[in-house]
Amino acid sequence: MSPAYSGCSWAAAAAVASRFSSDSAVSASIGFGCAALVMASIYPYGGTYTRAVRTRTVELLSRQDCHLCDDARRLVERLTAEARLTFTELDVDADPALRAEYGDLVPVVRVNGKEIGHWRIDEARLRKALR
Repeated sequence: MSPAYSGCSWAAAAAVASRFSSDSAVSASIGFGCAALVMASIYPYGGTYTRAVRTRTVELLSRQDCHLCDDARRLVERLTAEARLTFTELDVDADPALRAEYGDLVPVVRVNGKEIGHWRIDEARLRKALR
């Protein structure tokens, strides 16, 4: 006995798939339930596919003995963990170029090189940037 789904057998789905070349014609002809069976017969198990994965670099620029930096670190740790990302913490006092650019603004959070915020980091804005 052949399996049935929404009144459509595998044999019927394969027969319809061989007659029609466009998915819209198949869906219109046999209904949604059978369209899933047709797609299963057209794309059998074991196929491979690739998809682009958008990567994000998250940086926290901070310094020692900075209570705002501690708050920002906790926020960045929590949100990057939720997004399954990692972050890099850079000490602005260890790099003269960073100190010159960001010395008065720490903590600073950058995602993909774009500054998301400084001093007090807005959680909603950071969450949006991490999507």
